[in-house]
Amino acid sequence: MEQRHVLETESPVIASEQCMSMKPTYEALEQWVKELEEKALEHKQAEANLQRHVAELERANQELKQFVYVMSRDLEEPLEIVMTYLRFVEARYKRDWIHWAMSTLI
Repeated sequence: MEQRHVLETESPVIASEQCMSMKPTYEALEQWVKELEEKALEHKQAEANLQRHVAELERANQELKQFVYVMSRDLEEPLEIVMTYLRFVEARYKRDWIHWAMSTLI
């Protein structure tokens, strides 16, 4: 039986009928199954790597949120001290530059 390659220009129905008429060998089917198993394993490994990266990013994001919270709390007190000092200087000297300095800090 002569095997004919399907041309790209042929209709999908004709191509499907031609493929059905060709009987693959047992070795060809074994090779095809082996390739499918390898691809499935690659996909599982890629999915596991993706899940690991997602977990790492979520952990890093949580650490960054905690860092920002701590830093904002740590900077709050020094900023309040500076603001209090500027209010004191403003009350004492009534200079225009004090208004500018306070508006830039707020």
